[in-house]
Amino acid sequence: MEHTDGFGRLPHSRVVKHTTEHPENRLRMWTEHPPEVLAYLHDVACTPHLDPGEERTLGLDARDSGCDESRVHLMRANLHLVVAIAQNYLGRGLDLEALLIAGNRGLAEAVKAFDPSQASRFSTQAHWHIKQAMRSALPVCD
Repeated sequence: MEHTDGFGRLPHSRVVKHTTEHPENRLRMWTEHPPEVLAYLHDVACTPHLDPGEERTLGLDARDSGCDESRVHLMRANLHLVVAIAQNYLGRGLDLEALLIAGNRGLAEAVKAFDPSQASRFSTQAHWHIKQAMRSALPVCD
């Protein structure tokens, strides 16, 4: 007999909120994509995140000296944001590859607009740019 929370519901850890959270559905969701997209997702998963100090240093280098290496490093370290946000827009008229392309454009705009002197992290500022780029790429419903 399963233990409930007193209201007849299963404990939170046993409830599957979305169908994509079930391991079989998640596996099916990722294996249906072309090998290039799977390679991209693998690269994103293997790229380490930046701490706030590294983020600020790269942002200052990219802004002040126009260092392309810093700009690329800042982008690569934040590609996980593009993947996470793209998952929210699946099933709205674009496939994952198109959403990733649009999100990468938004991430590039975020790197250009990033002001490291502000107190907020890069991911906070980038989130808005990525979402805007994906929303503009979605087909308009009549």
